[in-house]
Amino acid sequence: MAPDAFWGCTLAEASSFMGGVEDRDRMLWNHTSSLMALYAQSKSKRGTKVIPSQFNPYEQVGKPVNQKTRHNLLEKFKKF
Repeated sequence: MAPDAFWGCTLAEASSFMGGVEDRDRMLWNHTSSLMALYAQSKSKRGTKVIPSQFNPYEQVGKPVNQKTRHNLLEKFKKF
C-alpha cells in the first residue's frame, strides 16, 4: 500500500487491506510449497515421504518454548 493511500484510509480499511495481502501470500505459499514438495519427492529416496507443509512457512510448527529451550537458545547465541 502506498503511503498516500495508507494515510487516506481508516484503520479498518488498512487492516482489511493487510488481511487480503496475507491471504494472497498464504495462497502463493501453498502453491510454491506444493511444487517444492513435488520436486523434492522426485529427488528423494524411495519410501521417503515429502509433504508440502514441510516447505510452507505458514504451516511450520515450532517446539514449545520452556525454560530449558530458552536457556539453550541463550547459550547458543552467546557463542555466536
